[in-house]
Amino acid sequence: MIFFEEFSSCSLAGMALALTFPVNLALANENPTEAKAFLASGMTISQATSKAEEGNPGTAMSVAWEPQGSDKMAFEVELAQTDGTVSTVLVAPK
Repeated sequence: MIFFEEFSSCSLAGMALALTFPVNLALANENPTEAKAFLASGMTISQATSKAEEGNPGTAMSVAWEPQGSDKMAFEVELAQTDGTVSTVLVAPK
């Protein structure tokens, strides 16, 4: 506990940011082809989430841009159901 008392909230926030920056940078460079396909898809994560929730019961809890086969990509939207189960809905871009 003494360790945390020695740092201000500002310095703790700075350390947290410094620790996450390399991870974010690594993830951003993971697959440029996927990033380009996402940007060219014409659909945002918000739009994919809305489309999944409109046609299916549940509330979106995660969204991922994933390969579907060798040359297609789609949004995989996980919807939480009231009974605690989770369903996955594939949303094809526009």
